[in-house]
Amino acid sequence: MAGGTGLVTLQPEAGQRITLVETLQPEAGHRATLVDTLQPESGHRVTPLMDAITALSFVIEAKDPYTRGHSEEVSWWAAKIARQVGLSDVEIEDIKLAAVVHDIGKIHVPEDVLHKPSLLTAEEFEKIKSHAAWGAKILETLKQKSIARIVRHHHERYDGQGYPDHLMGEEIPLGARIVAVAESFHCMVRGSSYKCARTVAEALAELRSCSGTQLDPRVVTALRDWLEIHGDATRVQ
Repeated sequence: MAGGTGLVTLQPEAGQRITLVETLQPEAGHRATLVDTLQPESGHRVTPLMDAITALSFVIEAKDPYTRGHSEEVSWWAAKIARQVGLSDVEIEDIKLAAVVHDIGKIHVPEDVLHKPSLLTAEEFEKIKSHAAWGAKILETLKQKSIARIVRHHHERYDGQGYPDHLMGEEIPLGARIVAVAESFHCMVRGSSYKCARTVAEALAELRSCSGTQLDPRVVTALRDWLEIHGDATRVQ
């Protein structure tokens, strides 16, 4: 990965090391946008942690271009949902940071699997699924256990059919349940190369259909309520 200086070596498991580029050269204007997204609710920027999170976000964007802009948008939406739910500034801060690096574990996924244009085999899908647990391991090296828990569990399902630990309902950290709704919503309204973007109304209808199975109904309702207060067009491009 070109354009970076300095290395951070992480120790996810005994005998396995991942070397990350600490600083990457982002696209013009991207760093400023990310830093704005990461501004703490209290207004006081915690520089070392913010810089580490920013560096990690650039690492995953270098490996998976799809995440460029996606993670910061998920962070933005997650913060709004968390505020609507009534969480504290400290709790919202952890959720914002976790959302920015929720896919950092994808650095452990082989690029030929990550970018495969056709259907994945069962073995390849297991490799993709491993990114949640690997992301948590990476963040634990930064002594950020609360953020690591959110990242580890953001693919759990409310009905217990998710991964990696098959947690159910309230067993899933609330921050992870919030990130799951924020990511699902943003993916739908953003669209992709193989799926057309949906309207806000269509995305909300899909989220409601998944309430109680994949997603936490309380969190889906919080997003709906926030949109009703602030308007559909806010942040949706």
